[in-house]
Amino acid sequence: MQWKFVLDMMTPWSSLFIFLFIEIFLCSALILPGVPATLRRRLLQLLKYMWNDHPRFRIVMKTALVIITGLFLDSLRRMVQVEFMMHSSTAMRDSLNVGRHLDFDLAFFQAEKNAFLCGTCVFFWMMLYRFQAMYGEVAALEEKIATLSKGGVPESELEPTKMTKIEDVENTNKTPQGSPSQKKNQ
Repeated sequence: MQWKFVLDMMTPWSSLFIFLFIEIFLCSALILPGVPATLRRRLLQLLKYMWNDHPRFRIVMKTALVIITGLFLDSLRRMVQVEFMMHSSTAMRDSLNVGRHLDFDLAFFQAEKNAFLCGTCVFFWMMLYRFQAMYGEVAALEEKIATLSKGGVPESELEPTKMTKIEDVENTNKTPQGSPSQKKNQ
């Protein structure tokens, strides 16, 4: 019964505000230089684990992104609508009425605030998604390097030097077997 009251009182904008603060905390913990590397690694592992191993979490997060994007588009529409009403001919006549002008300013401010909240939230969501994707790629490459180094392959063969790559290119340019036009001339 108590949760029903909390959920009834929570508007989409306040839930968006809470979601935004969670994203700000996570992005700050991943970006700021004063945060220990172990904490960053744990957060990235948690994000990767939740995203890759729990399909319901992924569905909920994508649904939240769609809802937030819808709220963002709605707030942009409201901004344009209020601005159009402010500059319309009837609104210009009523601009001498101070109360009416303040109502337009207040509505425009609310729409602008909601647009900034939603835009920032979408941006941070995409940053977190990219962070976990990059961490997954790096972890996979680290595992691949570890398995290759355990298999007896020396690390010098894992990453060839630039000199051997240049020599390989020069050797392939010298061989006449490359193009069919060279074979016809012979």
